[in-house]
Amino acid sequence: MVEVGKMKLSRIKALVYRDYLIFIKSRWRWLELFYFPITSIIIWGFFAIWTGEFASEAGKLALVINVFWSYAYIVQSTINLSINEDAWHSEAHHVFITGIGKWEYLLGRIIFSLLISSLNLVFMLLVVHLFFFNIASIILQMSVLFTLTAFTSVVLAIFIAGLYFILGRDYAWLAWASLQFFILFSFPLSPLEILPYQLQVVARAMPYGNLFQGVRNILLGKHFLQEVNLSILVAFSYLIISIFLYKFGFDYSRKSGKFAKMF
Repeated sequence: MVEVGKMKLSRIKALVYRDYLIFIKSRWRWLELFYFPITSIIIWGFFAIWTGEFASEAGKLALVINVFWSYAYIVQSTINLSINEDAWHSEAHHVFITGIGKWEYLLGRIIFSLLISSLNLVFMLLVVHLFFFNIASIILQMSVLFTLTAFTSVVLAIFIAGLYFILGRDYAWLAWASLQFFILFSFPLSPLEILPYQLQVVARAMPYGNLFQGVRNILLGKHFLQEVNLSILVAFSYLIISIFLYKFGFDYSRKSGKFAKMF
């Protein structure tokens, strides 16, 4: 049993290393990881400085929300784009011929995504702290929500991967387009209490709705633990659905022959 566990660990490590080698050769992935998030932070950072002249917290709120938004996207998209690249380059059969299972395949992508997105997060927070405002004063509270953001984004990536296996390679766009849908109905810049009741219910049911509310509460000096608890509850609800969908999608893809055509 121990040997089997070690063998599985070695497969996961090999997959993470493979993703690393592919990543460092992909210039567009570097742009996506650093250029777009950091330039967005700079744009919103100067907006925060300007609005600060009017004693407004709106700019600071938009800046920090953008950090969470970018971090969520990097975590989720890195997982799904790694799977997409296997399909685009028809390389997945080289991976699965080694005997790697569907959960090892998924876990390897999750680990690599969390490693690379952590680097992205550190850079974004450094830019915010060095040039715009002292985020260190609230970093402990924020770290709770960053952890939840990472977990929620992994769950969403599993959900998207399951859909991808079911629908096929023509739906590769789900990797970079899906998050926008969930963010849209999470209303990241709007206090939920100003929304019509029906939209409040929708926002609370979204993976990031309670998270963004928690971020706003921290920046405004309000309590945020209720939002943490609701975020955990929603994230685990999505996790149950996502695991089922991924398992079903992977198995369906193999049995139907779609897997061979994709990869």
